[in-house]
This record gives sequence, C-alpha cells and structure tokens, in this order.
Amino acid sequence: MAVAASKAAPTRQSGRTFYVKAAALLFLMITVLGVAPNLAPFATTPVDELTPLLQKQVDVYLGVVQLLVTLTTAVCGGLMALIYTRYSSQVVPAPQMRRLVVCWALAALSLLSGYFAYQNLLDMLANRIVDFTLPSVKWPERIQFLGFLSCIVVAGEFVWEGLREVKRKAP
Repeated sequence: MAVAASKAAPTRQSGRTFYVKAAALLFLMITVLGVAPNLAPFATTPVDELTPLLQKQVDVYLGVVQLLVTLTTAVCGGLMALIYTRYSSQVVPAPQMRRLVVCWALAALSLLSGYFAYQNLLDMLANRIVDFTLPSVKWPERIQFLGFLSCIVVAGEFVWEGLREVKRKAP
C-alpha cells in the first residue's frame, strides 16, 4: 500500500516578507532623511534681507519642490485609474501588486522628502540663513527627485507588464 505524499499548500510567506522588507526599507529611508542631514556641522552668516537673487533662488527651490509633489501625486492618481480600469473585475496579480506597493512607497518617500525640504526651507529662512548647499536643504530635494524618478520607472514597468499580460491573454 503506497502512502500518498501530501502536498503542503503554498504559503504566502514570500509575499509577506516582501512587504516587511519594503516597509523596513521605507522606514530606514525616512529615518536617514530626517536625521542624517542635521548631523553635518555648518557655519553660515545670517542674512538680514533677501536680495533679488536670493529671493529668486528661494522661489525656484520652492517651485521645484511643489512641482515634484504635484507630479508624484499625478502618478499615484494615474496608477489608481489604471487599476480601476484594468483590474476592476479581477484580482490584481501578485507581481503587479508588488510593483504597485513599491511605486506607492517610492511616491510616499518623494512626498515625505518634499515635506522635509519645505520645512527645512522654512527653518532656514526663520533663522535668517539662505544657503542651498546645506545638507539639510540639499538632500531632501535630491531624495525627493530620486524617489519620483524611481516611482516613474516602477510605474512604467507596471504599465508595460500590464500590456504584456493583456497581449498574452489575446487570442
């Protein structure tokens, strides 16, 4: 009499570990973003009044931060529209869901670093310091841009794989 080999049901452990790793990475990035720029010592001279050039620099910096916040929000909205139109009657496949989670995490990182950039600009102006080479001003803007750019790449991969999925299902 042969004993039937029992097959264990596939576990969802790999999916859970992915989300735990993604959350840990996001937490680490947020911590580094909030703490690291303030570790570097700096010495600048206070400014009594903004010159037209400094005012223009502040306006451009603020404009870039606001533009990246707007574009990141638009990418998130576009992804929501794609999910609604493509997967409204079916379950989102696991690889596509992972891409969405990564994209939203990168978008959240971009939005959060935009908030830090804006707050650091306000702190800098409140202390009458205008120096855009300070790490507390420079790094949040860089991370905001890199988060947005990475979000665009992952969103593009989401769209590309979705189109390939539709093409595979077509007769």
